[in-house]
Amino acid sequence: VQHRLRGEDGVAQEIAQVLIDEFFLDVDHSLRELGIGDVGVPKRMKKLAKMFYGRTAAYDDALERNDHDGLTAALARNVRPDAAAWAEASRLSDYVADARNRLATQPCRAIVSGTVTFPLAQEADR
Repeated sequence: VQHRLRGEDGVAQEIAQVLIDEFFLDVDHSLRELGIGDVGVPKRMKKLAKMFYGRTAAYDDALERNDHDGLTAALARNVRPDAAAWAEASRLSDYVADARNRLATQPCRAIVSGTVTFPLAQEADR
């Protein structure tokens, strides 16, 4: 959704910012639920934000270049860093690309109104 809303203005731009803000509020809340205190949360949030924006940049770059292998590698590295070769990474990459393509055909008002549709996971096909 963030990839789709990039470059939009008005309400779409506001929605993009709200999505990011809500994500980080949820992460903050989760850290506190895990018992991390007020002093430790900002330091961890800074590290997590750096990781988030780095990953987002890698995914956006691969999507912009229609680089299936690059997107697959980035997803594998970030979703399953413990697996040397994650067989499902290619399928996840297919799904992400399909979702990007489907979002591209939908008007911003669908995203803003919450009526946007995503492909079913089993529909994802290269």
